[in-house]
Amino acid sequence: MNPEKIFFSYSRSDSEFALKLGKDLRDKGANIWLDQLDISPGSTWDVEVENALNSSAFMLALLSPDSMASKNVMDEVSYGIEEKKKVIPVLIRNCKIPFRLRRLQFVDFSKNYDQALARLLNTLSPESGKTESTGTGKTEGAEKTKNFFARNKYAVIAASVLVIAFIAWIIIRPGNNTIVEVNPDTTDEYSQLRDQQISDSLSKDQELKDSIMRETEAWDIAVKQNTIEAYKDYQKNFSQGVHYEDAQREIIKLTARIETQKDEKDWSKAIDKNTIAGFELYKSQHPAGVHFADAGARISGLRNKEADEKAWTVALNQGSIQSFRQYLSVYPDGVHRREATNKILELSSTEFAIGKNYQGGIIFIIDASGKHGLIGAKDDLSDAANMHTIEKSIDSYRPDGFRDWRLPTKDELNTLFNKKQLFTGFKKKYYWSSTKKGEGDIYWVQHLGDGKVNSFNLKDFEYAVRLVRKF
Repeated sequence: MNPEKIFFSYSRSDSEFALKLGKDLRDKGANIWLDQLDISPGSTWDVEVENALNSSAFMLALLSPDSMASKNVMDEVSYGIEEKKKVIPVLIRNCKIPFRLRRLQFVDFSKNYDQALARLLNTLSPESGKTESTGTGKTEGAEKTKNFFARNKYAVIAASVLVIAFIAWIIIRPGNNTIVEVNPDTTDEYSQLRDQQISDSLSKDQELKDSIMRETEAWDIAVKQNTIEAYKDYQKNFSQGVHYEDAQREIIKLTARIETQKDEKDWSKAIDKNTIAGFELYKSQHPAGVHFADAGARISGLRNKEADEKAWTVALNQGSIQSFRQYLSVYPDGVHRREATNKILELSSTEFAIGKNYQGGIIFIIDASGKHGLIGAKDDLSDAANMHTIEKSIDSYRPDGFRDWRLPTKDELNTLFNKKQLFTGFKKKYYWSSTKKGEGDIYWVQHLGDGKVNSFNLKDFEYAVRLVRKF
């Protein structure tokens, strides 16, 4: 088996056949390259394909209606022909074969797979290396001659016209010994006809020369400008030109280069902004971009960072050992993990700390001295009481033997709401405060579910009660 690399060009719709043929050839010792088998995870697809194309000696072009409609397949085939690869068409389903491949003999897999495989293996064997991969038996020299005439058709036509004109001149020139029977009565007519034919031949020859010159000049201009517009102008003016396919290949290259430049420019903008919106914009502009996966990873990282900062703000606002432990449990590798750890150590070393159980309740306020503050009761005194019954119930409330409990003020009740995570059993309803609004029997109450404050409640109304005491 020939040790040279064999590149597979095919449509994604033909993946099943491509994998089967690739594995069969590899089992027979062929050095095949197939993207689904040979591109490692995380590699850049287009770079790997280009490297494989450059290092391959053979190309198997799998022909089907889908592959003939595939721009990628046509680009790969054009590249293979241009780079003098040994292109072998492999017919797997009947389809209209493009002109550039019709002159190459194909291997027909659409009827008998085993026979076609044997023929393909024979074509790929070292013994067949001296002939073209087309399988027609033509020598490389003959194929190169054919390619020369295909590339220089106008020059060949012009040369042929000159040869014919020269032969005609030899035949009819004065003094020529060639015997030509001429009717004396028509000598003048013959002479005029001869002169007209020579004139027409020379005129056509000049027109052809002028046409070739115009196309050559147009192609030189397109190459010098090297822009998509210049190559399209050439194609528009010379739709059958010698360099029509060359122009198409240059257009494809320039389009890819422009897209790559735009990709990098937009990626630089996204990096500079370093925002979720910036990376989302890059992904929407370049769904097949070089940095698409990286943009997704950066978006995920920024979202995690936002959530981290929000959680840290909550922990700081609560200011308790429990809140900092909660932060670390959710974000063990968070941006503020060291600060959270230090806060826990600081609070743990203090005799009085927010969130500690102390004297029958839970500390939720500590004053500047660090030795005094407020303790909130662990449970509600009642979930429905008016001011008359509250006063009687407070006297009998003595957790851990402490009896100096009272209703919280309006501000203390709001602090309880803000630090309600330290406690259990709060109801989603209004709670009494001891603060009156003006004169009379109107007291402030606050809803410990949504934090809403209300001041239009008479003391005969029934609301929940959570007591506090000083330490």
